[in-house]
Amino acid sequence: MKRLVVLFILFISGSFAVSAQPKIDSLRVNLEQIKVQNGEKSNEYLSAIDQTIQAIAGYDGAPLEHLHIAADYRKQHLNIVAKMKGEYSVEYAEDLFRLGNTYRRLGNTDNALSLFQKSCAIFEQNQCWGSEFFELTTYMASLILRQQQQYEKAIEFQEKCVKCTNCRYGVKDMRHIETCDLLLRLAGETKRWDIIKQYSRQVLDNIDTLTKENFQYYSYATLGEHIWLWVEKRYNEA
Repeated sequence: MKRLVVLFILFISGSFAVSAQPKIDSLRVNLEQIKVQNGEKSNEYLSAIDQTIQAIAGYDGAPLEHLHIAADYRKQHLNIVAKMKGEYSVEYAEDLFRLGNTYRRLGNTDNALSLFQKSCAIFEQNQCWGSEFFELTTYMASLILRQQQQYEKAIEFQEKCVKCTNCRYGVKDMRHIETCDLLLRLAGETKRWDIIKQYSRQVLDNIDTLTKENFQYYSYATLGEHIWLWVEKRYNEA
């Protein structure tokens, strides 16, 4: 069984070395063989589906036709994970993200956002703040909401993204400071002075040495702090 899976993966790699267009019919035949050998609810079959998706659409510029096929396989993969692990499992949440990301690549941002939101809820329920997938899911949800100019909702997910990067990298890591900077810019769009106050100071406290890479974050946080101090003074005077 394992040998068949290995040969299947080698077949996929080899087919792409010869041509950028995957041989979809051949991939389907090989996938069906693995299903017959191992059963639908098996890790071998799930792995084979992942490899098929990667071969069909796992590259930049994949045609829409291939992305639609990949979405169908992603839905199949999700249904199997639901049966094997349950719909409140971390594995299911990760699969929701993968399907959502496929929809995002198709340009179907509404479906993508719905799946990202469901994924986030499961990750949060399981307290997976250190998960890479949770970080990616919150970031993608925030990105789509920003594009839709739903800034308040975008802030909600960006705050969760900040919490993820804090857990994953620590407050002084540039990746965490970048997510704080995005949150500050969203707060500026909605005049959320409470967020500007909290995260401007956090960014400034955690940049030890100014560099070309972090100067923009330092400058924006400094501006944010000056603005909320001015706003606070005006409220106190009123």
